[in-house]
Amino acid sequence: MVDHHQQVVEAIEGRIADCIGEIQAEYYGIAPRKAEAHYLPGKLVTVVLRETFTKAEQRLIAHGHGEPLREGRERFQRLSEDQFVSVIEQETGERVSTFVSTTHLEDAVAIEVFLLAGRHRTDMAAFEHAQALPTASSHDPPSPEP
Repeated sequence: MVDHHQQVVEAIEGRIADCIGEIQAEYYGIAPRKAEAHYLPGKLVTVVLRETFTKAEQRLIAHGHGEPLREGRERFQRLSEDQFVSVIEQETGERVSTFVSTTHLEDAVAIEVFLLAGRHRTDMAAFEHAQALPTASSHDPPSPEP
């Protein structure tokens, strides 16, 4: 029997895997065959993406030209760090302290590792809600009608 805590963790893992897989698909034009996330609250999140290469990339790898591809993918991950980290922080409610990404060419696997800071991220909900409210105060006169 799975307890409530485990169900919550599994739901978070599912959402993380889906979101990271969607980001991969958006940028590379191909969704991973399989995306799985593993969440250890207060410690880390790992995301394993399998078969993420396009047919052209697979051909380059098969002919020994994969290293520039790996370098490009890892460079892209660093440039997209904020987006990846944001997914983890939103889904877990925890702050990410370190993000590491690597790609294994021969096994067609990308692994994203997020070390958690062990404390909750800054709750921006009240600020975000206030930003969405109209800026006119009750002391402002009503706008003239056209």
